[in-house]
Amino acid sequence: MIDPRDWKWCGFPGHFIAARWCRFHLTTRVGDFIISTVGDYRPCYGGHEQDTLGADPDDLYETMVSPVASEGECPVGAAKTWEPELQERFATSEAAEQRHMELCWLYAAKQ
Repeated sequence: MIDPRDWKWCGFPGHFIAARWCRFHLTTRVGDFIISTVGDYRPCYGGHEQDTLGADPDDLYETMVSPVASEGECPVGAAKTWEPELQERFATSEAAEQRHMELCWLYAAKQ
């Protein structure tokens, strides 16, 4: 079990190339994994309406888990692959945040 005091919290999105237009993001490194959650996507080309991150109209938030390749230049490190180990989408920020924390605890227990 990885102690929560050893988790690395980052103040930037951990995935999604257009994440700079997401108003919601959590990125946490737990051992050898990055848990990244983004959402409330408001792309620059549109108005002020929230856009989806997937095919369903309720895909407003997304979480991905990827293994870490190295420490990198920041505390989170770089993902080993562009293919995530896990990917889930949510309709609300509350559901996305709750699942982000569940995954942090799950991956802490795995290592």
